[in-house]
Amino acid sequence: MAVKKPTLLITSAAYADDSICVELGRLPPSFLPLGNKRLYVHQAEALADRFGAIVLSLPESFSVPKKDTAILRELGIKVERVPDGLSLGNSIAFCLKMIDDDRIAILHGDTLIYDIDLSGDDGFTSHVTEDQPYTWAVLENGGEDHSLEKVSEYVTGAGHKILSGFFQFSSAKTLIRALTITNGDFIESLRLYNKEIRQQSLQAGEWFDFGHFHTYYRSKTKLTTERAFNGLDIDKISVAKSSQDQFKMACEAGWFRSIPDELKLFTPTFLGTFETKDGASGYKTERLMFSSLNDMFIFGRLGPQIWDSIFAECAFFLDSCRKHKPETFQTAACEQLYLPKTLTRLKDFHQQSGIPIDVDMRYNGTAVPSLTAVAHFASQFIPALEGQHVSVMHGDFCFSNILYDSRARQIRVVDPRGFVSKGQPTIYGDGRYDLAKVFHSAVGFYDLIIAGYFEVSLDGQDFQFELIADDYIQIVHDSFLAHQFGPLRGDDPVLVAIAIHLFLSMVPLHADHPQRQLAFLANAYRLYLMLREKGTTGQ
Repeated sequence: MAVKKPTLLITSAAYADDSICVELGRLPPSFLPLGNKRLYVHQAEALADRFGAIVLSLPESFSVPKKDTAILRELGIKVERVPDGLSLGNSIAFCLKMIDDDRIAILHGDTLIYDIDLSGDDGFTSHVTEDQPYTWAVLENGGEDHSLEKVSEYVTGAGHKILSGFFQFSSAKTLIRALTITNGDFIESLRLYNKEIRQQSLQAGEWFDFGHFHTYYRSKTKLTTERAFNGLDIDKISVAKSSQDQFKMACEAGWFRSIPDELKLFTPTFLGTFETKDGASGYKTERLMFSSLNDMFIFGRLGPQIWDSIFAECAFFLDSCRKHKPETFQTAACEQLYLPKTLTRLKDFHQQSGIPIDVDMRYNGTAVPSLTAVAHFASQFIPALEGQHVSVMHGDFCFSNILYDSRARQIRVVDPRGFVSKGQPTIYGDGRYDLAKVFHSAVGFYDLIIAGYFEVSLDGQDFQFELIADDYIQIVHDSFLAHQFGPLRGDDPVLVAIAIHLFLSMVPLHADHPQRQLAFLANAYRLYLMLREKGTTGQ
């Protein structure tokens, strides 16, 4: 008979460190963003096959977003609500009394560890610290005797062996008794448990700590470099971006080099270009420890005042860009960004998918014109490009490319475009395009779609579409629409119109995600109905 697998308890019943909550709002550690997912998704993926059940403890006061409720259900994670204010030890004891299993493991909610050897029944992981001083549970003897008899909590810096956040117990009853005797002192409870049932040091792979401001960003950086993107290489001081598309890299690097000095205050320091042995080229910039707006938007819990401040800084950046004009500029190149480009991309999409682009459709029960007709309709709301519209243009000024320094209340921008027409690098373009890119994140919900926060279907000519968004998302949406960005307000029809073109034109670029393509099309119809209402009312 197969041996029943133990239960894993992920302890996330207290809110993250204040230094992190300032950046992202009040979140339990397992709900922190990491690679366009929550941390708990990575934790489950790393350990799910090792355990019979996973229980995630959360503060009683925390409202779980709709999408996360669905994800937790899909992952088979049971949520255990814990009264706010309990110590770690008392929180664990509270949860263990609700778990019908005597063999359990515990993973701290701010921790991610790969490749743990779970061959034993009782054990703990330990790793060597790499960061500035924080309060750690330090193994006084360096863990050489593989026991927990000598472990103390105190502030220490790099180079010490500490308990890294994973524990395995063969007797939950013994642990509960120890927690009761010590009044919820988790470290002292480990000592008591170890006297009765000896624990061994477990072999484990990489350890990522997300418990403090610096360790959170260091771990995000390390994980991004080692497990996510081949084109990014991030170290303590710099970010190196490379690609086989040499023109693209040259344009991005040229933008950083060529923008006026005033605008360099909004960018990381440019550190030069390089070439790789495999023929790729790239450039380096300063590494910044700030959150991107898409992380803050999708996963954060920040109030309207913060978003008002963020959009004010976006407006300040765009105002600064508008101060700088080229001596001469060919407006025809920018005009190609809208209707001509969209129609070409729609034809490409039709050839890829077979989905009609010249047939009237239905959107959530409402009759709507063909995709081609929608593109033509939106174009009527984009006035011809004039000199007043030309400015320094970032070219991809969306949430994922905007970082926010909450302490200085300043944005920084990364990943510029650096060209309008292929083969012609330039730092200039249509300033309205940049503002529309922010609109397509804040109101168009591009980042939500990329993260999978939607449900969509196409039955014949009938789209059904729903964005899975909580009230928090509406805060960002409303803040943007009410904000003044130089000559344009956030709800100006020209921004809706350009955003429609953005969604329609990007569809063929996502051929590897057919559901996402349908979501882009359906979302373009959502914006079309918004624009049609504005056009009718004259707003």
